[in-house]
Amino acid sequence: MQKNYVMLNNHDLISLVENYLEKVNVEYQCLHNRIEIYHLDRGLIVAEINENSFSILINKNKHEFEIIDEFFKKLDELLI
Repeated sequence: MQKNYVMLNNHDLISLVENYLEKVNVEYQCLHNRIEIYHLDRGLIVAEINENSFSILINKNKHEFEIIDEFFKKLDELLI
């Protein structure tokens, strides 16, 4: 999933993540820059979006990314 995004703000980035989650049919809830993803097998996955960094928290393990492609790759691994 190669994505190129220039000058997107937090709202735009969160919308991209929400669209992705809807495509893979996953329940989630979003509040500000935090998205809580409810996965049946893995439990709660928390994604946080900031303009220059992205993070995923699962089972007390935090994965941080500066490139959105890497963020989406990890999200793919966890959800599919």
